[in-house]
Amino acid sequence: MMIDGKTFPLLNTKSSTEVYPTTSSCPICGDDFSEGVAYLSGGIVVDHVHSQTLAKLNPEAFLYIGYHGKQSDMSDSANVSLVEDLKSEQFTIQTCSLKCLRKLFDTIWHNLEAQLENE
Repeated sequence: MMIDGKTFPLLNTKSSTEVYPTTSSCPICGDDFSEGVAYLSGGIVVDHVHSQTLAKLNPEAFLYIGYHGKQSDMSDSANVSLVEDLKSEQFTIQTCSLKCLRKLFDTIWHNLEAQLENE
């Protein structure tokens, strides 16, 4: 899925890293990260007692943002996948500021609303 020229999910099984973007510049405005980084970080938690068993399961990280409506056929639902099938226990999506992180979320929200309007 393309949203404002960006391919979603931002991270997936084909990603060479668990950090988006792979460059040190903001994917929203292009500024560098010299002043800091606003981020969304997630993943899975590994219980050390069961970590050997978990490793055998090949855990994959995911992060979706969406809305589930009432219709059983999901015709009143929408979603955007930010991270999908990432072969990592942790991931980070970075922007240069909270302002740009908000723009990213605003873009996603607008896409979700458009999906619902088109249903």
